[in-house]
Amino acid sequence: DMYFARVRAHLAKFRRELPAGIRTRGAVELRFKLSVTGVVSDARVAKSSGDAALDGEALNLIARASPLPAREKATELIVPIEFETQLR
Repeated sequence: DMYFARVRAHLAKFRRELPAGIRTRGAVELRFKLSVTGVVSDARVAKSSGDAALDGEALNLIARASPLPAREKATELIVPIEFETQLR
């Protein structure tokens, strides 16, 4: 789906280095509402990574990245956010 490719590219612009002390990798699925203008609301973890810090960073990422690319109609989405860090 081209829309999800645009969303992934948009999110990549807002990634930042994970805080010190997080030495894990994982994936978080976020569920949120998306307005027609791309504004994110009601974001929550749909599937946890098992690491509260990664889950929190995924929520922070979606907040920093809002608004996302616009879509034809308001909708609810589930988007996976993947993290991979190198052990130091």
